[in-house]
Amino acid sequence: MTQTTSHTAPTYQPIDDALAPWQKAIYEGNLSFECGDLVVARDHYTVAANIAETLMAQFTNIPYSHYSGGFTITLLPSVCCCNA
Repeated sequence: MTQTTSHTAPTYQPIDDALAPWQKAIYEGNLSFECGDLVVARDHYTVAANIAETLMAQFTNIPYSHYSGGFTITLLPSVCCCNA
């Protein structure tokens, strides 16, 4: 017996959109870590942490400068050594 279910448009799209850059940074950090490229992994994780701080500040209406460490990170292109 086949059962069909009607689905309405998801209401969580804005949250998913907000979290996508953080998820991408974590994913790329994990890939770099697995490849042993620890400096690049650290850079991706730091970007993810900065994104999380920004999102928390926006969601809680706390000024971003309250959390900011006052530094910026420039990421260099990475080449993964994995054969994935």
